Amino acid sequence: MIEDRPWDTEVTGYRCGTVVNLADLRHRAVWQHLVAFSDADDWTRIRSLEAEGFRLVGCRVEYVRDGWRWTNEHVPLEGAIDEDYPAIEYHAERAFTGSRFHADLLLAPKAGEIHRRWIASARKRGDVRVFRAGGADVVGYVVTSHRDDTTRVDLIGAIKRGAGQHMLNAIGCPVRAKTQASNRAACRMYERAGFLLDGADVVHTWSPGT
Repeated sequence: MIEDRPWDTEVTGYRCGTVVNLADLRHRAVWQHLVAFSDADDWTRIRSLEAEGFRLVGCRVEYVRDGWRWTNEHVPLEGAIDEDYPAIEYHAERAFTGSRFHADLLLAPKAGEIHRRWIASARKRGDVRVFRAGGADVVGYVVTSHRDDTTRVDLIGAIKRGAGQHMLNAIGCPVRAKTQASNRAACRMYERAGFLLDGADVVHTWSPGT
C-alpha cells in the first residue's frame, strides 16, 4: 500500500505518500512525491525501487541509549515560551542542511520551510524544550515525542556549539534518535552522549520528472 503523508502534503503543497508494498507502485500516478524506507540490508527491495526510478537520497542510522549508559548532567531544560520562537525558527530554517529534505530534488527548495513548520507543529503540542546555559538566551532546543515507553528525539538544534550534547545528557532513558549517516557531526554528538548504533535504513524518493 501507499500511505498518505498529510503533514508533508500540507507543508510542501505536493501530494506525498510512503511506499509500503512495492506492488502498489502501479498506483503512483496519483502521487506527486513518494518516499520509501528500506532496511539497509534489504537489497532486493532497494534494487527494485531503483529499477522503478526511485532516487537514493540518504541512509539513516538509529541510535539508542538505555538507562545504564546514561549519566545525568543535571542540565535544565525548560518548556519554550513565546519569546523563544523567533530565534528557534530562524535557526531551524537555516540549519539541518544534512537532512534528507535537502538531498531531495523536489523538496530541497522547501527544506527550510519544512523545518520551520516542524517547529510550529511541535509548538502547538508543547513538545519544544530549550537550554539556556544559565542565561536568558536560548542556546539550544530539542523536540521529543514518546512511544512505547521510550523518548524519541525528533529534532535537536544547537544554536551554540556544544549545546546538543548537553541537552542529550538531560533527557531520560531509554531514548532513541535517528540522523543521516552522512551527518558525522550529529553521529559524533550522539556517540559522545552514550548512544549506541541500533540500526540503519535507506531512503529513496520518487517524483514525476525527477
